Amino acid sequence: MIQEFDELCGLFSDRDNRKLLLQGKWGIEKEALRITRDGSLALTPHPAVFGDKTDNLFIKTDFSESQVELVTPALDSIEEADEYLKYLHSVVERGIGDELLWPLSMPGLLPPEEMIPVSSFNDSEDGRVKEIYRSGLALRYGKRMQMISGIHYNFSFSPELIELLHQRFAPDSEKISLINDIYFAVARNFLRHRWLLLYLFGASPSSCNGNDTGYATSVRMSSSGYNGGNQGRYPVSFNSLSEYTGDLRRVLATKSPYYSGIGIFKDGKQVQLNDNILQSENEFYSPVRFKRIGRNGTPQLDNLTSDGVQYIELRIFDLNPFHVTGISVEQMHFIHMFILFCMFEKSEPLSYNELSMADMNAQLAAVSGRKPGLLLNDAEGAFTILNRGNELFDKLRVISHLLDEADGDNKYERILEQQQMALEDTELLPSSWIKREMNRYGESHEEFGLRRALENRYYFCVDEYSSSARLNQRGADNPALCCVPLL
Repeated sequence: MIQEFDELCGLFSDRDNRKLLLQGKWGIEKEALRITRDGSLALTPHPAVFGDKTDNLFIKTDFSESQVELVTPALDSIEEADEYLKYLHSVVERGIGDELLWPLSMPGLLPPEEMIPVSSFNDSEDGRVKEIYRSGLALRYGKRMQMISGIHYNFSFSPELIELLHQRFAPDSEKISLINDIYFAVARNFLRHRWLLLYLFGASPSSCNGNDTGYATSVRMSSSGYNGGNQGRYPVSFNSLSEYTGDLRRVLATKSPYYSGIGIFKDGKQVQLNDNILQSENEFYSPVRFKRIGRNGTPQLDNLTSDGVQYIELRIFDLNPFHVTGISVEQMHFIHMFILFCMFEKSEPLSYNELSMADMNAQLAAVSGRKPGLLLNDAEGAFTILNRGNELFDKLRVISHLLDEADGDNKYERILEQQQMALEDTELLPSSWIKREMNRYGESHEEFGLRRALENRYYFCVDEYSSSARLNQRGADNPALCCVPLL
């Protein structure tokens, strides 16, 4: 679906149509390291009180036994997703005893590589596959890189909005084709313009190794952070579902001389699932991925091929240490506006050269985003973050007005104005706030993270979420929360 921005604006000038822009499904996945009271990585097993990590849909582990993953279901509003994430946090904070949750994307004090515990699973076929996959990740990228944590923002448009777009733009085509076209159009524009989100919300300006330039916004999303190694040598197309799945299948079937050199078995034990560029689809470390929930055991690519895209997963967001869950309601609303902008904006096919240029812009924003006069580049030439950012904000403002008119409030305009101020003044960025607070208290990366972790513990266990009675009431007030076991 390729349309002009003004054409979609006209479609949503109708009041009933505007209300559809407020609808959707939201889900958040958050990774966080468990640490001890001195800031060191907790080497204890995943707490048994959370149950079998393969059965608990909401509280599990990611790469490491020390890395908790909190997963909300798909919910009908951003406010519900935020409340659910806080609820999960409150359960986890109580379940980890004297330990704390590290509030930053970049780890603090880590033990020697060999001491970092890889997640273990039950002795089922699925459990063995999960362990071997993680063993392969450790060999391919190193355990330290895998300890870098972040937030994944999952979103799907409502069926009613999809139906409106289907009737308006493609009444004679299959709806599934239009749905795929919409999500791929959003993904292409997200890739083109994600540098703006890295600039505004990057919250990892430093690491325990001092990997920053002084102007960094997101070390996590730089080449010094969480990266896919040589995956970039095998680009995947975002121009259509068939090209995307075809490229991914080729990478999944292509052997890597380096990974072959590591070997699939070592001392009689399997240490990788295979020696291909990607062991599985989960190893595709793209800033954006397409998802389709299918039958257990069915490969994601097969589900996408047969049933199309169900929702989109955005994977570039750092943990913000100034918010107890790592992401604020306001940030979630801004990202929603940005997704709508990506749908409204004309989205031409993205060549591999353009994709490479977009990746370079993201890298520059992550490493040097706060540098005065920094130049990024696209097919039209060089531009500054401020100048191009203001152009994007002009279009985001149109979308904020549509949302506010539908919502009967000026919430979206307020959020947009707040971020416009940050666009124009780097001192208002989370990355600047972190550096300034560290300087103010004379703190190292580790000391800053530990202090924020203790403040978060106070919030969940003493202050806002102080009593188990209040926790139980939250569950009673929101039936969606009742499926999370209270401790």
